[in-house]
Amino acid sequence: KCSSKADERCETGSIKEMQLYFKAGVDGFFTDDPAIGRKAVQNYLSTQKQ
Repeated sequence: KCSSKADERCETGSIKEMQLYFKAGVDGFFTDDPAIGRKAVQNYLSTQKQ
């Protein structure tokens, strides 16, 4: 669960946001945290293979 403080990092929120972009058809994005970006891509692709 993410904090209500805007300046705190929220990995799950970032991943959810990126996955919304993927579902909308976006095929590229920039992120300040490549590890979170990779995790979001891997999570999205794993759900698409089902």
